[in-house]
Amino acid sequence: MEAYLDFVGDRLSEAGREQLRRWKEARVGFYKVGKVRGHIVVLQEWNPVSKSPLSQPFKAITLGMGGAGFFRQYQGYLVFTYVAPWLPAEGIFCSMGYALMVKKDEVGPFELLLNLRTPDLVAEPLPWERSTAAKRHHLKTWKQRDWLPWLEERLEFPFRALMLTSPDRSEFKVSQVTGLLPLDTDETRQFGVYVEVPVEGGIHMVGLTNLTVLDISSPNWMPVAEYRAYREQVGPPPGVRGMPSITRLR
Repeated sequence: MEAYLDFVGDRLSEAGREQLRRWKEARVGFYKVGKVRGHIVVLQEWNPVSKSPLSQPFKAITLGMGGAGFFRQYQGYLVFTYVAPWLPAEGIFCSMGYALMVKKDEVGPFELLLNLRTPDLVAEPLPWERSTAAKRHHLKTWKQRDWLPWLEERLEFPFRALMLTSPDRSEFKVSQVTGLLPLDTDETRQFGVYVEVPVEGGIHMVGLTNLTVLDISSPNWMPVAEYRAYREQVGPPPGVRGMPSITRLR
């Protein structure tokens, strides 16, 4: 922003410069779309986890093509975008243009986008992807690791995760993971690592590689990502080839 303001120089008034600087306060999130009046759309920040509002409704302009009129057909939807103050004295905010529209009951798989609130973590390369040498080192370590006790020391339950639900890996749902399935070392080598996911009337046994932890700042995110990376390198355990990745226990 400061580089841009230096570029435009005196072509922009000081009041205009201060207004653009408010974009630094932009917050990315899901916002429920309300009524549209002229060039103003009513938005309300939404929590997709609790399925409830995080703020009172507020007025906003938008930088998107078509202006606020674009939102007329999407009243009641959630828009994922950045929102910044615009005219604080008038209680008007600014939606920052390009956005994702999603129905409230279909928002689950898109919760991963909230990790953009921690750009330092999102932009950080995974340890095993920093170099060829790092990949070789991690793969050697992974092959020698007793995965189940290693994961037991690191995972905190329960946690929410995005779970693959179709064999072609094209369908997802958000699930609550309540624990690791207790297996001994030989069983883990033969069948891999599984977790318990409660469902109506029972529990599903789900392969850990079918899960993506939703919160990148969670202590669960990296251990699960590491196990998935290991399986991507060495392939599935010998005992599960051709078996379903989700099994009902009871």
